[in-house]
Amino acid sequence: MANPVVLPPRNADEDWRCFYYGNAGGYGESGGWNGGAKCFLPTGYCGLATSPDGVSWNAVDGANADGSVFAPGELSAWDGLHVGVGDIVRLTNGTMVMLYLGGSNEPVALGPASVTGIRMRIGRALSDDDGLSWRRDPAPVLDVDTEEGLFASWPRVLVMEDGTWYMTYHAFNGSAWSVFSATSADMGVSWVRTGRVLGPGDAGAFDCAGIGTRAMCEWRGQWLMMYEGVEGVFEGKHRIGVATSDDRGASWHKALDLEGPDPGGPIVEPGSPGAWTEQVVGTPYLVPLADGGLRLYYCAKTTSTNMSIGLLESSSGDVGRDAWRAVC
Repeated sequence: MANPVVLPPRNADEDWRCFYYGNAGGYGESGGWNGGAKCFLPTGYCGLATSPDGVSWNAVDGANADGSVFAPGELSAWDGLHVGVGDIVRLTNGTMVMLYLGGSNEPVALGPASVTGIRMRIGRALSDDDGLSWRRDPAPVLDVDTEEGLFASWPRVLVMEDGTWYMTYHAFNGSAWSVFSATSADMGVSWVRTGRVLGPGDAGAFDCAGIGTRAMCEWRGQWLMMYEGVEGVFEGKHRIGVATSDDRGASWHKALDLEGPDPGGPIVEPGSPGAWTEQVVGTPYLVPLADGGLRLYYCAKTTSTNMSIGLLESSSGDVGRDAWRAVC
């Protein structure tokens, strides 16, 4: 399981809710995607877990036969091979709006190989029962732009004071990952692209191959982004870095005053050999706390295990390396 999307309770009677994606075949093994297709990502289906405190979680059986709450469409559809939750906005009436990634069965040339599942687009789905079941829009709300890359995927959303939705997503052009942005004036039904906002670091940096998944929140009068920096295109470790925006997402700048060797950090790195975080730390999700602290949910894995989800907390709300303690 990976890519946690965590919704705190709105009142004392509610539980925390965590949406995530995963598949039964296991990351990088056969049979994990719809129709028994081999998966090269930990995506596939979306699950749900609940918690009284945001720390200890219990999986919820979804309406689908495999226990998921959201599954791929028909195999021939644009989202028919695999799906993954990207972000969820809860409206004032309680309806949840999910922005998700969907991968198709369309073969795409990648170097000497032809790959299915990499042509990913962003879709929208609604739930009126706290995420137990979903109804999807029939078409993607953001399609691929080949000038950006092979896909447009992994959306994260901030809702601005005027009701505009601001979204970042990332694309891969065959050699590097970059972050792009878009805005919506109709609660995610349609989007206007606003360009690339963050790209790879310098040669040798922890994010020299680019930036993938990321999380955003309001923070100390500006916007804060935690992002997954990629060291190598097909191999290499993944680490978490920091960027900020003081113009409501029009531009993002990698933090320069952190302890890491490169702009942006990193502030969270893989652990020692054998640790459950040995190879990858990524798919960050930020939850601001009422007392000014921050929770950082993330996924990690060793070289031989599947993805798991962990939690770091900064009681001060600072974001440097030494600010975080492992909760689980």
